[in-house]
Amino acid sequence: MTVLPPPEKRTAGAATAAAAERVRVRILDRQEARGLGMNGLAFTVARTDAAEAGQVRLRLDYSQFAQAFGGAYGPRLRLMQMPSCALTTPSDPKCRTGVPVKAVNDAVARTLTADVEAAPASPAPASSAVAGTGQNATLLVAAADSGSSQGDYKATSLEPSATWKAGGSSGDFTWTYPMRVPPVPSGLTPNVEISYSSASVDGRTANANGQPSWVGEGFDLCRATSNGATSPARTTARPRTSGETRPVTNAGHMTTRPSPGTARAGS
Repeated sequence: MTVLPPPEKRTAGAATAAAAERVRVRILDRQEARGLGMNGLAFTVARTDAAEAGQVRLRLDYSQFAQAFGGAYGPRLRLMQMPSCALTTPSDPKCRTGVPVKAVNDAVARTLTADVEAAPASPAPASSAVAGTGQNATLLVAAADSGSSQGDYKATSLEPSATWKAGGSSGDFTWTYPMRVPPVPSGLTPNVEISYSSASVDGRTANANGQPSWVGEGFDLCRATSNGATSPARTTARPRTSGETRPVTNAGHMTTRPSPGTARAGS
């Protein structure tokens, strides 16, 4: 954590508190942070040079734990200001509701920078907003949001282009998404789709192969295949006669098509 002086030029509507010359920053341990009901880095900042709140700029270097929880955890970090009573009565719903703090997350430098108002460590009895709470410091939490410049990690909605079905006595949930494929000269465009079935996962036992497909757990990819008459291990092609057919499998259905003509050996 780095403490920087606040900018001299402030934006319209910004707080009018004077800049703090000295502050005290304390990083809460993991157990205290969990007591706040948030999974993140919690810390307090208090002004020590005056009995009134002061502006200060804080820069958090998260390079050491940027991938602590995966999914671009570092770039998704946001800053929240918690009520000071969260340290004493965290079970109170009013003490568990945070307020977002405007911050700049530099995913390249892996830093989170924000201008905050540090509460005085020794407030004036009548003028301080935190007098009587027993916690004379501004409580902040750096926690991950659902999205960042590297992607959105919110729950994906079921798009109209896909089809799904749920319910019934089996309790199976199925989902199918058709995929576009490039056209082919013969016109035999295969039907390719990704499908999911929750029953395919629930029905596995210790006697079954538990390895998921290459698409993912519970997913499958239906793709067309063409079964030629020659083996992949052979290096030369055999001649084909006019009218010869070759089997083609398209979306699980096998059909045959005639050979376009006679192929010459070695071609």
